[in-house]
Order: sequence, then structure tokens, then C-alpha cells
Amino acid sequence: MRRSDLKVGLFVLMGLVLACTVVFLLGGTRHTFERSVHYQLVFDDVAGIKQGAPVHMGGVHVGQVVTVDYSKDAGDPRVYVKVRIVAEAARRLRTDSVASIVNKGFLGDKMLVVTKGSAEPLADGGTIVSEEPADFIAKIGEFGGEAGAAVSEVQRLAKSFADEKLHADLRSSVKRVDQ
Repeated sequence: MRRSDLKVGLFVLMGLVLACTVVFLLGGTRHTFERSVHYQLVFDDVAGIKQGAPVHMGGVHVGQVVTVDYSKDAGDPRVYVKVRIVAEAARRLRTDSVASIVNKGFLGDKMLVVTKGSAEPLADGGTIVSEEPADFIAKIGEFGGEAGAAVSEVQRLAKSFADEKLHADLRSSVKRVDQ
């Protein structure tokens, strides 16, 4: 093998390493080379959260969702979510910390939000208490029921204002004030 072939090979290898580094730095991957801790969350419904979804605590990006899967036990209907949180942020997790799934934006992307908590520190690899995501369709149904009740009340008021006896009483009251 010639010396020039070795130089070309090393140059290409350095270029590939540099390209991979740029992809990691420009991509959405954060905390790639930092020490991290894995935790587990358990939900009845994950509302569409996916592997790679961000994990925030106090508005700061502290990790990401590693896996979303069912238990190996076919009788267990719950969904298990494994997250990776940067060790520096994991120190702030407590046994009363609560994780919830929220919308990341208007397009339906999801993310996990974890509260800091104030109790005892949560052990590495522990289970973070999870809060079931709000059922958006159910919320719309509740709002629709409330809106329907409000419309009924407005209709009842409109009927009372359309009453001829009320109009006659108002006319006579105005005539008395004019005199």
C-alpha cells in the first residue's frame, strides 16, 4: 500500500467524522455525550407520544423518550415509557415529581413535562409518577355541553324579551316618564 493511499484514507475518515459531528450538533439531538439516567413511566394511554420526543423540566430540555411499549405480560394493558434524563437534571427529580404528556405545538407533536417535586430524591432507574393525558375530544364534548346550556339560556332570555306584555308595560312606563 502506498503512502498516498493512506493519506487519502485518513483524510476521508476525518471528513466522515467531521460530517457526523456536524449532523449531531445541528440536529435536534441534545445532551448526546452527557451522562444520563433512565427512568420509567406508566400510562394507560400515551396520546401518541413517540420515541425521541423531548422531556422538559421547568421549561428546560433535559432528555428524551427512549422507548414506548407494552409490557411483555399480555394481561397488562398499560403502556411503559422509558426516558433518558441528563444526570445533572435528574438530581432534581423527587419521589413526588409528576410527568405529563402535553402538546409540543399546534401540529400534534407531543412531549413529556416533568415537575421538579419537593420530597425525597428519586432513585436512578426509578418510576416517575405519571398523570394521564387529557382527552381532548372529551374536553370538546364537555365544552359543547356547556355551550349548549348557554345557548338554551340565551334563547329563554330572548323569549322573555319578545313577550308582548313586557313590551306594553315598557311603553306605558316610558309614557309616564315623558309626562
